[in-house]
Amino acid sequence: MNAHLAARVADLIRVAHVGSEVSSRELALALGIDDVAGQPTTRVLITEAVGSCAMPIGANERGYYLIESPEQLDEYVLGLHSRILGIEARAEAVTWAYGIRNPKERPIPPLEAYE
Repeated sequence: MNAHLAARVADLIRVAHVGSEVSSRELALALGIDDVAGQPTTRVLITEAVGSCAMPIGANERGYYLIESPEQLDEYVLGLHSRILGIEARAEAVTWAYGIRNPKERPIPPLEAYE
């Protein structure tokens, strides 16, 4: 997207918010970006900052933060894996439900096949 903006995101999180979170909205305002709820663009910038600036940035319900310990890293990665499993389960359930409603288009495997 924009390496300069990603570097600014990294700086904002590293310097201005050591030990605490910065919200997507705060980032959008500080960067002067116009974004619906601040999230789509800031998410892309966060991902870019992680990769291009080697910044271990985590997120929680309060915002983005610099991961500063192995415990924080483990907690964040575990949360990501949990979300992945939840998304996979929803995808499987939706696929199963679609097969139930559209049996001519898809064979209907038993729901247990998705567990």
